[in-house]
Amino acid sequence: MALMSAQGVSVPGRLNDVSLDLQRGEVIGLVGPNGSGKSTLLQCLCGLMPFDGRVLLEGAEYSAIGANERARRLGFLPQSCQSAWSLTVRDVIALGRMPWGDEQSQAIESAAAQTGVTDWLSKKVDHLSGGQQARVWLARVLAGQPEVMLADEPVASLDLYHQLTVLDMLRRYANQSNGVIVSLHDLGLAARFCDRICLLDSGGVRASGTPEEVLTVDNIRTVYQVDAHIDLTTTPPIIFAKHVSTNL
Repeated sequence: MALMSAQGVSVPGRLNDVSLDLQRGEVIGLVGPNGSGKSTLLQCLCGLMPFDGRVLLEGAEYSAIGANERARRLGFLPQSCQSAWSLTVRDVIALGRMPWGDEQSQAIESAAAQTGVTDWLSKKVDHLSGGQQARVWLARVLAGQPEVMLADEPVASLDLYHQLTVLDMLRRYANQSNGVIVSLHDLGLAARFCDRICLLDSGGVRASGTPEEVLTVDNIRTVYQVDAHIDLTTTPPIIFAKHVSTNL
């Protein structure tokens, strides 16, 4: 049984009949151009946006799962986060424990260590750079120890080193019998870290499967309107645009 299953998820004007299954131990990458529906789908999956269709967690409908239990089992990292108050980094990470009703120090410190923010625990989060804050907000989600991690472009504001660090961490998190769905713009990173990829285009699924099945010259030309050089046999995989396609 899938850890999470989306069946025919639709939002008028934004998503059209999107289905996918997430297994334990798996990382699924959502890719596609701006406006393709990646963020909308993640918000539907975590219950923040109304939709038509079904979303199940280990076979149970969302409506049959209490809000507190769902908050414990699902962790959502949006594209941008900010605090209305000048909280310390420790306080921000501790917010991840709210569904559990505690401030378990071991979970907080473990999340801080995983994201490399331990040295900042006493600092005010709004005194950090954008990239540093992104890692703090990721630590908040990790502190909740969810079974399913939904991350919307978690490496967008990070330098190359921390991009690899965060995605490697999500990979290891999935390997611990959890599941991760992450939206990415970098197709090379998606090919490197994801077991399967869902390519969205204009709110629908253009292709879904392994990186080799999805990241093809034809699919990239159709969806991104560029011609690409693709070599998934190298480590790391290589994908880059060669030029704008003439088949527009």
